[in-house]
Formats: sequence, C-alpha cells, structure tokens
Amino acid sequence: MNSILSNFSNWIHWTERNALESIESQGVYILKCFNQSVIPTDIILAEPLIYIGETCNQNFHQRFNQFHRSAFSPRKGHSGGCTFFSKYDLAEPPLWLYLAVFPVKDEEPKQSTYIRYVERYLIWEYVCFHNALPICNSK
Repeated sequence: MNSILSNFSNWIHWTERNALESIESQGVYILKCFNQSVIPTDIILAEPLIYIGETCNQNFHQRFNQFHRSAFSPRKGHSGGCTFFSKYDLAEPPLWLYLAVFPVKDEEPKQSTYIRYVERYLIWEYVCFHNALPICNSK
C-alpha cells in the first residue's frame, strides 16, 4: 500500500485545487479534515478521511467542480458532495477541507482499470482499519 500512497500529491486546501499541475488528469483523490496548523505531507489511512474518489471519464477539474457544487449547495451531481452537504450544510468550503490526488496516465483500458483498482483498494484498506467507510463514501 505504501507504494500507492507515495504516488499521491501533498495535501492542499480545497480552495487551491485548480492550481494542481495535474488538474486536467484523471485518477484518484482523497478529501480529509485537518484541524491543525501543520499539515502532514503523507497520506495516513489510519486517520479519519472524508472521501476517497476516482475519475476515469472526466478530469480532476470537472469532477472537483461537481463535488464543489454538490457539497456547498443542494444541487446534485456528485454523490459524495451531496453526502457532504447533508452532513455539514456549509455554503462555503471550510478551512479544514484538504485534498490529495494521484494522477494516472496510461493507455486504455489500463488507465481506467488501474484508477478503479486504486480507489477500491484504498477504500478496502480504510474499511479494514476503521470498520466503516469514509464519512462521505456510500459504497
């Protein structure tokens, strides 16, 4: 698992997501809550996460826009975003919402298959440790 996690970016605040070099890529992303001033650079599945997601048919930019719309308004478009909105009911991104991404570039069908594998693998590892899904994942 460490080799997969080492492919993720450092954590960035949700509002800085469009500055990601890989914003036009596809891959896996993780949302996490940080309530401290120092943000660790590594991704730790042992700590509670908000959401683990993937995008194969769209790029990160498109998928993040869908999450943002659904997370901070009652508009549909991203199931994790809708769950976020129902749990937190915020109109603006909170200071504690951070994001890390793992862009994947390969030829199809390898790219989309690997992206889905990584997402499912990380969710599996998370569930094995916490005996629960991340708070905004429903499956």
